[in-house]
Amino acid sequence: MVCAFKLLKWCFMDIQRLLTSLEPRIVSADTFPAFPQTTYKLAAVLIPLVRRKDGLTILLTKRNENLKNHPGQVCFPGGKVDGTDASPAATAVRECFEELGFGADKISVHGMMQPIKVPTGYIILPVIGEVEPDYQLNLHYDEVELAFEVPFTHFLEIENYIARKIHYQGRNHRFIEIKHDSHYIWGATAKILRKLSKFA
Repeated sequence: MVCAFKLLKWCFMDIQRLLTSLEPRIVSADTFPAFPQTTYKLAAVLIPLVRRKDGLTILLTKRNENLKNHPGQVCFPGGKVDGTDASPAATAVRECFEELGFGADKISVHGMMQPIKVPTGYIILPVIGEVEPDYQLNLHYDEVELAFEVPFTHFLEIENYIARKIHYQGRNHRFIEIKHDSHYIWGATAKILRKLSKFA
């Protein structure tokens, strides 16, 4: 459980204070990190921070239930790095525009968290971006059926996290799940959110 003081602090804190807390742990999102030879593919996601009157929120999406990969999963906007993308930031912003309908004119990129390897064969590059609160959604419904904001304080409460285990490709994998209203957030998205909240 998080103390009331910390929750109160985060209810009224601004994005700059969060970025200051994260500064030792983030790097530039303007260039791709160097990786040793690997069979993993690169993907980038945008962690969309929104400054609201009542506090900081994070914008999440719910994937279309008819998709072949990860149907119905709650996640950040993002996807595979394209050969024309100049940087992780470029990938994350492009994917946000394709999925949610707003792009660089509404997003200020502030850096990138440490890459995360996932069992599906990808290295995910988590790009931190501040989204202007007057953004307008124009969802690409073939990919995304819903977008919604979650108060950042929700991810500070340890009781909102559930430990899970899944058997995938002959191995057991442990992961965390976060419940918010009727949504379940798990996998790489939950892992990134947990790291973000621990570093705050």
